[in-house]
Amino acid sequence: MNREKMGSKRIPSLLLEFSLPATAGMLINALYNIIDRIFIGNSPDIGSHGLAGLTVTFPIIIIIMAVALMCGVGGATLFSISLGERKPEEAKHIAGNAFSLAAITAIIVCVLNYIFMDSVLLSFGASSETLPYAREYMEIILLGGVFQAINMAGNNLIRADGSPSIAMLSILLGGIIHMILDPIFIYGFHWGMKGAAIATIIGQFTSTLWILHYYTKGKANYKLKRIHLRLNKDIAFKVMITGLPSFFIQTAASVLNIVLNTALLKYGGDLAISAMGIVNSFQTLLMLPMIGINQGALPIIGYNYGAKKYERIKETIKYAAVINTILAVVGFSLTQLFSQEIITLFNKTPELVDMGSKILRAWFLCLPIVGINLVFSNYFQAIGKVKPAIFLTLSRQILILIPLILILSSKYGFDGLIYAQPISDIASSILVFTFFFISINKLSKQFK
Repeated sequence: MNREKMGSKRIPSLLLEFSLPATAGMLINALYNIIDRIFIGNSPDIGSHGLAGLTVTFPIIIIIMAVALMCGVGGATLFSISLGERKPEEAKHIAGNAFSLAAITAIIVCVLNYIFMDSVLLSFGASSETLPYAREYMEIILLGGVFQAINMAGNNLIRADGSPSIAMLSILLGGIIHMILDPIFIYGFHWGMKGAAIATIIGQFTSTLWILHYYTKGKANYKLKRIHLRLNKDIAFKVMITGLPSFFIQTAASVLNIVLNTALLKYGGDLAISAMGIVNSFQTLLMLPMIGINQGALPIIGYNYGAKKYERIKETIKYAAVINTILAVVGFSLTQLFSQEIITLFNKTPELVDMGSKILRAWFLCLPIVGINLVFSNYFQAIGKVKPAIFLTLSRQILILIPLILILSSKYGFDGLIYAQPISDIASSILVFTFFFISINKLSKQFK
């Protein structure tokens, strides 16, 4: 792809060109965990205890994703800005450093979690009944966590390199292998939780090989050599700082899951954790298309910010906001009209279906405003404004939602817990909209 398209091609076409593969790729990546939950939840040998065990492992997986996205999104943002400034060699060093950082930080996270696995899982909401299931799954996942990190970082960089379709295909390859192997290992070989984890790792390893081939011998517009992978402290620091908003998004989600699992165990037991695990899976399916639009918009905004083309930045934000709002309204309608049908995809136990559908309807009451919220907060990261991006990222889940969960659950029990989310969505949207309109007005004056 000709990088000049970023500064000249029609925004709607460009946004779809980048966002559709990004969305498809992220959905396929998310299916790793969702498919595990479907097969585990419907397995007569595992069932709801396996679902609960898988749910309490999610904060660890999110932490691995956090370091990968910190490096991948941070690297991709700086990569796009450098190309907009016509500095291709600098862009290569940024991409190489992002890859190296993703691998190193993921290995550190996986080793630490492996050493303290039982203590970590118990603190994340595991009970004596669900701990064995969670441990069996994580023992395998942590051994291959570096592959997940390289995949996530690499896909952001491939999109920024101008090949969004190839980024999607790399995830699709691993996802198909995982979907084929999951039922074979879980049902055919009766490997249970371990089988789901092995299928996941094999799929991620396959995608890693694809990505490495693309950047060394494939069709990369800016091929990487060993010298580009050598860490430069200044570049590495800048990549990490720029990617901190993405890191905090994921870390906030991990902290949120820990607080949520602990509260669910207290007010609803293992059944409530299983139900929330299903809700989280469907939330992933709803949110990732919107996040995919954001990921597609990010290099376009970054490039045009570097090229000082304000009107193209504004147009990108407008189209991204409209698309995300449509997606959010569709998601809201599904959760309110088909809540029981959604839960039964994962498990048909009547008690679990009743509790899960109640959570699903409450959790997404204010989903229609979340899509535009994501676009406006993503804008700050796209132009390299790290401080407001971090603050707005933390506001929705850490500064607002977690206190609401603790306060409302202590006062109203289970009902207070599940209605904390829509209240948080309203409060954080007011904050994000205020910051965005102040900033975009300043940018308009700056580029006049």
